Order: sequence, then structure tokens, then C-alpha cells
Amino acid sequence: MIKKIFLIVHCSFFIVHCFARYPDTFKAGIKHEMEVSTRSDCAQGTSKIDMEINNVRATLLGSGDVWWDLNIAGYVVPKVDRTTGATPVSSVFAGAVWLGGLDPAGNLKVAVQTYRDATHTDFWPGPLTQNGTTSADVCQKWDQHFEVFGSDVDTLLKKLAAAKAINPTNPVIDCNSIPNSIKGWPATGNPYFFEVHRFSLPKDAQGLAKFHDENGDGLYDPCTGDYPTIDIKGCNIDVHPDHMVFWIYNDNGGVHTQSSRSTPIQMEVQVQAFAYKSNDELNDMTFQRYKLINRSKTDIDSTFFAMWIDFDLGCYTDDYVGCDTTRSLAYCYNQDDLDGTIGCVCDRGVNTYCSKIPIIGVDYFRGPNNEFGKEIGMSSFTYYLNPQTCNPLSATTDPSTATEYYNYLSGSWKDGTPFTFGGNAYAPGTSAKKVKYAFVDAPNNPSGWSMSSAGLPCGDRRIIQASGPFKLKPGAINELIVGLPWVADQKYPNPSIVNLQEADDIAQALFDNCFKIFDGPDAPDLSFVELDKQIIAVISNRPESNNYKELYTEKGLRIPKFTNDSLYRFQGYKIYQLHDGNVGSADLENPDKSRLVAEVDVQDTVSKVYNWTSTPDPNFGGRTIFTPVLAVDGANKGINHTFSITQDLFASGDDKRLVNHKKYYFVAVAFAYNNYAKFDEKVAAGFGQRMPYVIGRKNIGDQNNGGSPYTVLPRPITDVNLNAIYGEGPIITRVDGVGTGNNFLNISAETLQKILNGSFDGNIVYKPGGGPINVKIVNPLDVVNGTYSLSLRDTANLNPSVGDVIAATSGFWELSDSTGKVIRSERSIEKLNEQIVAKYGFSIAVNQVQDVGTVPLQDKTNGFIGTSIEYAGAGVNWLTGVQNNFSLYPGLNVLDYIKCNKGEIDFALDPNCALANASPICMMETVPLPSSSAPLFTMPFCIPR
Repeated sequence: MIKKIFLIVHCSFFIVHCFARYPDTFKAGIKHEMEVSTRSDCAQGTSKIDMEINNVRATLLGSGDVWWDLNIAGYVVPKVDRTTGATPVSSVFAGAVWLGGLDPAGNLKVAVQTYRDATHTDFWPGPLTQNGTTSADVCQKWDQHFEVFGSDVDTLLKKLAAAKAINPTNPVIDCNSIPNSIKGWPATGNPYFFEVHRFSLPKDAQGLAKFHDENGDGLYDPCTGDYPTIDIKGCNIDVHPDHMVFWIYNDNGGVHTQSSRSTPIQMEVQVQAFAYKSNDELNDMTFQRYKLINRSKTDIDSTFFAMWIDFDLGCYTDDYVGCDTTRSLAYCYNQDDLDGTIGCVCDRGVNTYCSKIPIIGVDYFRGPNNEFGKEIGMSSFTYYLNPQTCNPLSATTDPSTATEYYNYLSGSWKDGTPFTFGGNAYAPGTSAKKVKYAFVDAPNNPSGWSMSSAGLPCGDRRIIQASGPFKLKPGAINELIVGLPWVADQKYPNPSIVNLQEADDIAQALFDNCFKIFDGPDAPDLSFVELDKQIIAVISNRPESNNYKELYTEKGLRIPKFTNDSLYRFQGYKIYQLHDGNVGSADLENPDKSRLVAEVDVQDTVSKVYNWTSTPDPNFGGRTIFTPVLAVDGANKGINHTFSITQDLFASGDDKRLVNHKKYYFVAVAFAYNNYAKFDEKVAAGFGQRMPYVIGRKNIGDQNNGGSPYTVLPRPITDVNLNAIYGEGPIITRVDGVGTGNNFLNISAETLQKILNGSFDGNIVYKPGGGPINVKIVNPLDVVNGTYSLSLRDTANLNPSVGDVIAATSGFWELSDSTGKVIRSERSIEKLNEQIVAKYGFSIAVNQVQDVGTVPLQDKTNGFIGTSIEYAGAGVNWLTGVQNNFSLYPGLNVLDYIKCNKGEIDFALDPNCALANASPICMMETVPLPSSSAPLFTMPFCIPR
């Protein structure tokens, strides 16, 4: 009687969950007959977590299945804000790893998972012992996910750096300040694991979660600087992604009810799912790494590992699938140009992408190793159909027995029939070519083999990407690594997969780099001085920034190894005004949301920079059209760090002046440049650098890295008397030295009078802003009245004598105040750099310049600085230039005022100016003053002959 009561209750439970959770029932309302078992050593896992650091919300379960919540699809991309009521649309319904092989007696062992419910599972939470066993208690304790955010690791690294600054040999970190996610990481030897989770790590674990071992003792201790990392075989670098989730499951916690009581393999599976927040295609991707440990004591022959996936690209009734064998890439696309069973409406009320349909793929980055240590890639790509859509043949539908699962694993149909080339790939009893890969051509290739070209009917397809066969040895450790590239809003029907392939190439490059993501330069910090209808923006970089002192360099992931120019380098900044505070990096080029306020770049040979976008050619399938997009239109005058903002770029009408007490929003980005080879769009796949311009991942919305939008309010200053304004230059006196620093010099009237009356003592006093160094007020609120001394130094000669020349590459300046406090320049004077001296409220920019005539041809001034002569009134001009060899330039209407031909007196001073040596033509123009007939003479530039 007791047993009868138990069975009644159990069946009632089963009926409820069969309807609620089994996907074919969920999708088509048909119940499957299943065997009910009263034996279960371990309870099914209940742990669930969402990984949603970027544009994807991926639901992860803990018993072998992912991307659903046992009821509905859970791979939502683009991610939507739950609180707004926006409609989430999923691109994948579910996924799992499948395993199968033969024991020494020839018995079939299978461990698979599809749509888990109360009585259908082959996997349970937790690790196995070295003997391949587990218990209900162990399964229950490990029924959880362990997650770590990259920002937590970054915080720990900052604490470690600070501790090393105090004690380099024995840094001490406050353990109480370390997040529990890091303290509770399931890594070997973790002394805090029990404290966090209230159970102990297994003593005989064959490797647990990987970590950076700061002191090299082999034991995890975050209080000494250890931190969680990705575990990738063959990678000797420690990488922590922006979000990482770890869990363990096994196939020996009970009876295999998914594969009809097949014999357990005794496999332990350790999973790391991870994702990155970025400003490129990686922001739409997630990755999973499976570490499979064979705890069996016997060989398993003819073994296959596989990734099983039920793609539901929005609506599940109209999906097509295919593969790119060159990339080990499977993908799913829509049958027509509307996502839905009829129009944009899907059966069972499933949300759809309607007319903006993406394409999603699964890249099989790494398969298992065979018994000889050779890695096996994707050895087959097969598929089958939901039997409740479009009445497919029985042999092409869901498996239910261990043999049927193994047939799909090994690259055959459910009934063992080989896949064949053409049509739907099922042609038993014919001479059709046997294949291991179905639908290998792009959908927009009318002469290729795809579901699109075959014109197959509607359907709900599942795919299997498999590796094998191989012999699985006892204790063998293998990896499966997959990534899911996704591209939005493709052109249907018969879409091109070029954009998906490009996204996958980025993912492949990331895998090849041991998942160390490429980071462009971090966004700078912005600070603001709020003044009357004016905002002063000040750029700075924190010591922990990868662009501290603007020294950013990093190798590009997609730059070929053969090039000698593999590094991106810091190139400049952009400051944007935002329409509001809810703008992301993808919106920076959208004029409705973001507008460029200022742009500065390094003074070099780079000015205009173009990135290249690609679109499929609508007239020729498989061909790509490349289009240049202007990314930088630089002034090429060096890096400024302060900017005066007086206009609202979003204001309507003619009056765009800032309004006091109104909120304005700003953000800055740093950008880097690499052009290892000029891009040639005429080559079929394009050759060279398509992306010479990059910004950093940590630019927008990252509170810890200076990338969040800033809110600023201009306001009148009523509590302080301002004695200066932004940009105003102080009076500078030259005590010693020569040169102009490329500035327009303007001597004071007093100094000029001393020169004329003979009392000049050698000290030149310049008018405000007219000296050889650029000193300007940047914060009128913090300006300190005083006398400051600036001197130039050279690393080769720290105390130069009068007349010494400061080397451009090693010279620097030192500023001292009346108290003797010294501030040194952050870098040499080789290139222009505006350095903020915040404590005094001004900035300094000193730039070593080349002599006239030796400047690179990209600089049209050729090193000349303008000069002007003003006359008090009309009359005879009493000063003019001396013309030289006007006849040399017939028809050019150019006056040459430099006597630098061979044999002339100035040739010895500037031999490069000689005509035979490609000397420049130096021109003077006569421009009349508006208030007088007296002219203003200028010498704007020289041009090469």
C-alpha cells in the first residue's frame, strides 16, 4: 500500500512536469511515454544562473544542460531590460554535451541530455571520486554555480599592487575586503572555501577550478594575491574574463533515464562559461569550456564527444541550419524574411525577431584528444527534427534509446542510415554520396547545398557537432570549447553568412590568444570646472589605466604574425556631448544621441583614419563590398588635455550657448592606431588593416575605468572673485635659452623699449600668452598667484650649461615654485603634450621643434612660424623683405625671400635649402589691413621645389 501511494504521487508529479517542461510538449502539446524509476541516488540539480555581462542573457543550469530554464528558451540576445517590459527574444532553446562509446565487452555507454524533466536525465551535480562514484550528499552540496566578475578581480589586483608598493616581498591584503565570490572559488587548497560554502573541497579531485598562483605554491589563497582564471589547455597566461561561471556535474549520480538506462561512463565534467563586455562583435557572444575527466577504470572504445544544440532563432518552426567546415562552425538562420509560423506570429506565443532577423552560430574551437594525443576537431555535423513540426520521417526525428543517440553521435541518422549529399541528406537505399557534414554551403549560394537551396519545408531542427571516434583511456582529461557568434538584422531570405564568419573570425582570434581579449586604450577620466555658461573639461588617466601616461600599446588579435607592426598605440582622444545619460559605446556615432565636441591626436604622419565595413554584395552571392568610414579627422597638432566648452551641440535654433544650471552629459574615449598594411578593398576577401582605429572596451558605462557618462552644470561663480579666465597666458620672462617652441612670440613693449634704448639686459619679457612655452590657465578657481621657474633638463646632462642643446627625445622640463617644490614633466618634449599642473590651476606644453627646412613634408608649414608687422598709419612701408631670384619661378607668382642658393651667404646656414637639394620655396604674402592702406606682411609657409 505504501509503494502504491508513492507511485501515485510520483506519477502525478511526472504528469505536471511533462507538460510544463518537455519542449516537444511545450511546443506541440504531445506527451511522450517514459519509464518511471523509483531509484535515484542523487537528486536532479536545481541551480540556475544568468550570465548577462554583455548583450546576451544566457541561462545556465547545473546538470548537463544550458540555455533554457527547464521551461522556456533562455539565450536572449539582444538582452533587454527586464524592468521595462521589453519583449525578450531568444536565439537558442537549449544545449548540452553528449558522450558515447563502447566498453571492453562491447557494451554501449551513453551520457546525453536534451530536455530534462523529473524523469529524464543522465547527469547530476558535483564531482566524482577517483573511483568514479558519488553520493546524494555530494550532489546536493555541489548543486550550485560559482561566479566571479572581472571587476572583482581587477579590484583585487589593485589591492595587490598597493600591498606590493608597501612590501614588495611579502604583500599583505586585507582578507575582509575580498569578495566572497573570489574567496569561495573552488580551487585546490582554498582555505576559505568551507567558510563561504559550509562544506569542504574533495581531497582527491583531479584538478578543480584554475587560478593565478601569485606565490607559486600550488595552493589557492586570494589573500596572497591569487585569483580565478580561465582554464585552457596549453595556455600559460592567466586570463580573467568580465564574467565567469564555474560548475561541476557527472553522469554517475543515478540511473540514466534520458538514454533509456544506458550504462554510465563515469565522466566528470567541469564547466566554465564566460563572456566579455566589449564594443565589437564579442559583446554579442558567450563561450563555454568543458573539461571532461574520465573516472572509469577501463578503456572506452569508439568514443564520440559532441555538442548538441536546439537552435530556436526566435520562432522555432521556421529554422534552417548549416555549417562552415573550414571554421568548424554550425549556424542557424531563418527560412524566409519574416520570423514566425505565419508572418511574425509564432505557435504557442513564442516571441519572434519579426523582420529584423539575426544569424547565430556555434564554433567548435576545440575537440577531444585521441589516444595518441592528437586533437580531433569537428568530425561530423548532423541534424534531426522535432517530430511535431512539418511531419518529418521517423528516422530523422528525436532519438530515445542509447543506440539512437549513439547513431547521431557517430554521424548517422537515428536508424543508422548514413547522411547523404543533397536534399535533406536522408536517402536510404540510393547511390547518393555518403557525407559526414550536412549543408556545407552558404544560403545565398544558389548552386551550393544548403537548406535554402534545397527548398526544405518548415521545421524545428536540432544539431550535433561531434568529434570521434577515439579510444578514451582511464583518467584521460579532454576539452570541448565552443563559442556562439551572433550578428544582428541580416538581409533575408537566403542570407549571406559573411558577417557571421567575420564575427567568428574575431572569436577564433580570441581563442588563439588564449582568450586574452584585446583591450583598446581605457577611457580617460574627465573632470570639469563649472563656470558661467562655460565648462572646462580636463582629461587625465589613472595609474591603473592601461593608458597611464598615454603609453598604451597592445597587439591586435587579427594582425598577421608575419608583420613587423603588430601593435596598436595610443593616438588620441575624443570628447562627446551626449543627448542624455543613457548612451552606450554603440551610440557614439549616432548624431541623435552623441555629438563630437573635441578631438585631439598625436602629432605625427597620421591625420585621417578610416575603418572599413563590409556588406554582402546583393548582386553577387559570396562577394563582399567594403566601404571606408571616417573614424578620425585629426588636426595632427599634439595632445591637449583641457577644453573649453561653451556651446550645446543639441540646442535648437541659432543660440547654442550653454545655459546655467542645466544638466549636460559628456564622455571621453581614448583611441589607438595600427596600420600594419594599407587595406586593399579590391582583393576578394580584403587585404590589410581593416580596423586601424580602435577604442577600448572600458570606455562607456564602466564606473571603475572612467568610462561612465558625466553630468555637468555650468553656473555663475558668485562666492569667489576670479582673477583669470580659461586659456589666459601668464607673463613669461626668458632668462636663458633660445627657440620659440613653435609659438608666435610677442615681446612686451617694455622689453622692446630696452632693446631700442640700449638698456636691454638679456632678459626678454613676453606679452601674456606670447612666450616660447605654452602656459595657460585651465582652472580659474584654483589659480595660485606666484612666481614660478621653468627650466629644461636633459637625461644626458642634468645640469646643462648656457647654450647647451636639449635633445628632443630625452629633454624634459622642471617647474619650481617659490618654496622650492619641483614638478617634473611626465614625458620628454619630443612631442607636444599639455600637462596639467592641477595644484596651481594651469597647464604647461613645451614642444621641441625641428629647424626650418628639415620638417617632414607632411607639415606644410615646413617649420615656419608666422610673423606680423603693424604700421601706425598709412604711408610708406619702412620695413620689407629682400627679394631673391624671382626669375627662378616664372608663372608661379611667388616671391622668394630666402637667399639660400649655392654661393649665397645664407647657404651655409641652411644647405638643405639649395635648389639642387630640393630646397623649399619660401613665400611672403601682402595682406592689406582693413582699417588702413598699410599692408600686413606674413610668411605663412614654404613648399618643396
